[in-house]
Amino acid sequence: MSSDTLPKSLPIHPKATKYLHDITVNDYTQYLQQCQREVSATLTQIIETTLFIHGDLPLDLIEELVQTNKDLQAQYEQASVSCRILETAKNSYKQDSNQCQPVQSLSDWQKHVNGGIDPNMHMPKSLQTHYEESAETIKNSTPPANLLDAKSKTSNLLKILPQIWNDPTAVIRDEKPSDDDDDIKIEGGTIDLECPITCKQFVTPMISKKCGHTFDKEGITSYLGGPHSRATKDCPQAGCSKSVSMNDFVEDNLMKLRCKIAVCIKQRQRADLDAESIDII
Repeated sequence: MSSDTLPKSLPIHPKATKYLHDITVNDYTQYLQQCQREVSATLTQIIETTLFIHGDLPLDLIEELVQTNKDLQAQYEQASVSCRILETAKNSYKQDSNQCQPVQSLSDWQKHVNGGIDPNMHMPKSLQTHYEESAETIKNSTPPANLLDAKSKTSNLLKILPQIWNDPTAVIRDEKPSDDDDDIKIEGGTIDLECPITCKQFVTPMISKKCGHTFDKEGITSYLGGPHSRATKDCPQAGCSKSVSMNDFVEDNLMKLRCKIAVCIKQRQRADLDAESIDII
């Protein structure tokens, strides 16, 4: 039999299905996630150090972190797309193969070899062809969600930080901006840094995933009946119609940062006043 007569593709053999599952894209998402955690840790270190020395925010370092975070996100999205393409191609190849007469013997093989001259013989596309077609389809589809930064929200914090550094009470238009919204603008007005339940400055701010309202952990825990309570009550924020439980609350890292900056500013102002008093004396 001449190699020229061999078909370009054959249906997958039943015993070879497991090998199809073994074909995967090199997964380096864990490495990217680790790099992103390091970006987040570096940002925290910059904030803590700058607050400690009462200095100005090092915008050049922040800009470098912004670009690094964008590069990591782009690579993560590309890895996600590659995985989607391969999985789609493998599924399409299996469906294509299922429409063919299975190759389980030499006589079956010969039928497929002669498939080019038999108009009734379904010949499957190759896995490579399915991959190329899947790549073209997925390339034009909706891009994957921002999974790399879903928990820490480092990207949003990097955009907002310069705006709240000098005024931690500033109201920012959309504190969860989209990736293409590079110009974060101050909306006007102020953010209250005191819990509406305890009427004290936040110590451990907790934000509701349902309505976005923030309360101190002590206050909302007491309001809902304890840390392990399963009770559901109306949100204590005036005018809110949502019902909330303890499971709806997570730490509000942005509010925590706002309060930390506010404390630092007060300490700086107090120190400046003390220095002026000493000079006068």
